[in-house]
Amino acid sequence: MSLVLVTSIAIRLAALAWTLALIRRVRDWRLWCLAAMIALMAARQILTLAQSPQFWPLSVTAKLEELPGLAVSLLAFLVVVFLERMIAGARPAAERLKESEARYRDLVEHSRDMIQSVDPEGRLLFVNRAWADTLGYSPAEARKLTVSDIIHPDSWAHCAKAFEQVMSGRSLRNIEASFVAKDGRRIEVRGDVTCRVAEGGTLVTHGIFHDVTGAREKEKEQREHEARLTRARAQLDDALEAMSDGFALYDAEDRLVLCNERYREIYADSAEAIVPGATFEDILRFGAERGQYKEAVGRVEEWLAERMERHRNPGGMIEQRTGDGRWVRITERRTKDGGTIGVRADITELKLREAALRDSEAQVRLLLESAAEAVYGIDLQGCCTFANPACVELLGYRQVDDLLGQNMHELIHHTRVDGTPYPETECRIFQAFRRGEGVHVDDEVLWRADGGSFPAEYRAHPIRREGAVVGAVVTFTDITERRQAQAQLLQASKLATLGEMATGMAHELNQPLNVIAMAAVNALERIEAGDLDRDFLQLKLARIEKQVERAAGIIDHMRVFGRKADERPKPFDVQDAVIGALGLMGEQLRLQDIKVTTDFPRLRRQVSGHLVQFEQVVLNLLANARDAIDRRSGSPEGAAAAPREIGLTMEDDGVSDRIRLIVTDTGGGIPETALDRIFDPFFTTKEVGKGTGLGLSISYGIVTDMGGTIEAENVEGGARFTITLQVADGDAAL
Repeated sequence: MSLVLVTSIAIRLAALAWTLALIRRVRDWRLWCLAAMIALMAARQILTLAQSPQFWPLSVTAKLEELPGLAVSLLAFLVVVFLERMIAGARPAAERLKESEARYRDLVEHSRDMIQSVDPEGRLLFVNRAWADTLGYSPAEARKLTVSDIIHPDSWAHCAKAFEQVMSGRSLRNIEASFVAKDGRRIEVRGDVTCRVAEGGTLVTHGIFHDVTGAREKEKEQREHEARLTRARAQLDDALEAMSDGFALYDAEDRLVLCNERYREIYADSAEAIVPGATFEDILRFGAERGQYKEAVGRVEEWLAERMERHRNPGGMIEQRTGDGRWVRITERRTKDGGTIGVRADITELKLREAALRDSEAQVRLLLESAAEAVYGIDLQGCCTFANPACVELLGYRQVDDLLGQNMHELIHHTRVDGTPYPETECRIFQAFRRGEGVHVDDEVLWRADGGSFPAEYRAHPIRREGAVVGAVVTFTDITERRQAQAQLLQASKLATLGEMATGMAHELNQPLNVIAMAAVNALERIEAGDLDRDFLQLKLARIEKQVERAAGIIDHMRVFGRKADERPKPFDVQDAVIGALGLMGEQLRLQDIKVTTDFPRLRRQVSGHLVQFEQVVLNLLANARDAIDRRSGSPEGAAAAPREIGLTMEDDGVSDRIRLIVTDTGGGIPETALDRIFDPFFTTKEVGKGTGLGLSISYGIVTDMGGTIEAENVEGGARFTITLQVADGDAAL
């Protein structure tokens, strides 16, 4: 065996071993078959050579016929090497492709975009994780869906048309659609759709979409925000134009940004200079040089410097007079960015009203200061807010400042007529603003600075501002002279009454005098006859003494009745007044054949006033009743036809704080035309010369001074007078 043959066998063995190794690594069936064929050929050749007689013994000498075998062995080895190199080169490419596919799949799965593949029938072939998570489906659920299951009805027509275009080979960019999630949510998407040919020639659409729901909402919010801004700007413009005042905005460089039309109207002479971008100073100078500002006339530069200083340092309001006589109120404020907001209000009418108000106030003050009646005002705390000179003088003070701010109740109204304290809570002046109603009082006193008092008549009325009570105004006068005149008139009336009762009083006194005379004559006759019977004489003297006391009582009653009444009212019993009046006039009524009936309750409570004055009231009513009965009688026939009666009835239930005295007569009543005037002074229904017309007027004044009322009305057969009086404070049943 030659060396060539050995080499050939070695080469073939190496080729066989290498080929067998390749067979284990090859995955391509074609390469695997080729390698297997080469391995079989190499194995066959090695077996053939081993069985050849020339194989042994080994020789280093090569024969010429062995060279083709060696060439074949080398060729086979080279083929094996080529296959190994081809397989070695093919393996990294496959691995790289596999790795690339893995990376692509991983990229697709982890992409934030929604990726899908759809076949021509609309079935979903593939969806990535983002797609499944966004729509809420699992991959298994997604493979059972079609595009019609996920497209919102609003997008069906649009998406169907787009699908046709894509299937025809077009690629669509930035297509928008609405998907429906598993839970029914609407998902807005935007993306690209392309068409590719898959294995087997099938067309498949691939879509990559972005979830733009949030972006759509943001866009919607942005559009709504812009719309709101537009509406707000329009509303602002409308509001500025609707303002009755002028408005202007200047930026940090003092240039006009905007203003309303009213601003230009107020500064009509400068209107052409009031344009956006113009500086405040240029606009101001333009108007000043044309006489628009009255204060700038003749001193433009000086006025400009003063006005610009106020403009740069805005604070309070400025009142500006224009050249045409109008008044403008200026208000300026700084903005946060250094700009200036200016408001201009035309206050010409306000100035005119203020001037008119000042004139009116001056006129009112002149009237108050010229009034003879005292006037003062108080606030809700009762403190003096104003007083006229008559008030200051009447109260004995030196100047108005002595009263201003002082509590007027504590100063001039602190004590009642009877000297008892007058609590502020009971003050009738304060009722004017506490109850919101006016009061009229003429039975109280006011106190002077020197500590003295005087009877006063005052009226208090609430002061209202915008419907709310803010205080009261009080007017008062000193009625000392009036009270004196009333007292004189009352005294005269009482004397007149006494004069009218003279006949009755003479008869009343004549009875005890006759008894005295008869007793004295009887006693003298006994003495002259020498009969000094002690018991008889004592009896006659006792009768004389009793009649003297009776006459003295009548005279004392007449003296008390004729005396002037005390100033201060005192508690008294109404029954005492009625009994006293009957004591003076009862005999006269009896002589005139007039029956008097009385009905008094057992309960006896007192009222506050003057006993003698109220007795005068009862006498006046009795006298009027007597005269009415006489007039009605007129003749003996009339007297027989109508009863001659006067009734006096007192009503006191012991519960209410009122007592009533009712006087009735059978005198035919009061003429209907006279009822409304029956208490007027100097009005009478009697014949001329038989009445002064003051009796009922005086009676009315006495009763009202006591805080009571007196009313007149007609009843069957006559008239009825009802006097209602208030029970004295703290009075108990007697």
